[in-house]
Amino acid sequence: MTLKDYIYKKVPPKSIKDFLEHWEISNESEDINNFWLRLQRKKWNEITAGIELIGYLEITEMENILIDYSKKLLESKDLFDRSNGKSDIFETIMWTLGKIGTDKSLIFLKDICFGKFPKYISMFQSLGNFSHIISACQFSYLLLSNDQILTKIFFDKTMKYRSLPIPNKNEIEIHKKSNKKYAHYLEYLYNNYS
Repeated sequence: MTLKDYIYKKVPPKSIKDFLEHWEISNESEDINNFWLRLQRKKWNEITAGIELIGYLEITEMENILIDYSKKLLESKDLFDRSNGKSDIFETIMWTLGKIGTDKSLIFLKDICFGKFPKYISMFQSLGNFSHIISACQFSYLLLSNDQILTKIFFDKTMKYRSLPIPNKNEIEIHKKSNKKYAHYLEYLYNNYS
């Protein structure tokens, strides 16, 4: 499929021109695989923007590619160097999996949260954005899981890594107007951990 196929499914016709300008899309007929290959040759902040676009357009065929890319990032020796942007790319992928993922993403999220993170906890914490990475994993797990008990277990085990404050009711209401999925995540935190 092409970017155009996804854009026309998600974006109202009258907003397409603005959408293309906002995301700086010059070739909307580009094949998704070509888009990904081209994206990887860009600067890290452009890669994160491209991954955000994948999530926004809900390009589900990118799930395997993003999981494989995450695994490569986890194996790279310079993941913990904030200056190269790899941890930001990794975090963006974790947020995106909740919008495009399946059971495969659920398994991957469990594997990294209970396998990789505990082994390298001090290095992950040195990133400075580890709480955000954990939040991204929790957000995606909550959106993808149909099992309330397993979801609660996942959150109970990962909350020890999350040092961000629990939002209040007002913050949740604000997010409900602009990002219902994120508001759902915040509400889950509020109801279970405040």
